[in-house]
Amino acid sequence: MMGAIVPFKKLKLNYDTQEFLVYSINFGVPHIVIYTSELDEEKIKKIGSYFSLHHSFKEGTNVNFVKKIDEETLYVTTYERGAGLTLACGTGSCASYIVSRGLNIITKEQITVKFKYQSLKISEKDGFIYMEGPSTKIAEIKWQE
Repeated sequence: MMGAIVPFKKLKLNYDTQEFLVYSINFGVPHIVIYTSELDEEKIKKIGSYFSLHHSFKEGTNVNFVKKIDEETLYVTTYERGAGLTLACGTGSCASYIVSRGLNIITKEQITVKFKYQSLKISEKDGFIYMEGPSTKIAEIKWQE
């Protein structure tokens, strides 16, 4: 299957007794996108942990749980391979955008991707994906020689 910019493929994976339709895409790092209407943090941790190390993904994968809010907004929660549940993920936002555009879940060229505490603007123009968002200084480190 071909996405807006980057190809992705549809897979069916099982967790416990439930079958999940997931979309696998590599946007610099491997990601899967799972559409859901429920964003329960404990379930996301369990399912994300399982799929991030699933045998279908040789190097592991980041797992993006995506809920469509409206034509211009997605809510994304990402479980990163090796890091766990994250507060935001730039490549996961872009991967979710590409798959959503490719499946016509969203049709706008620019959308907002919301996270628990912040949001990003993701857009596509002339075959390139653009990401815009706030930058906040959270620490200053001084090295002693």
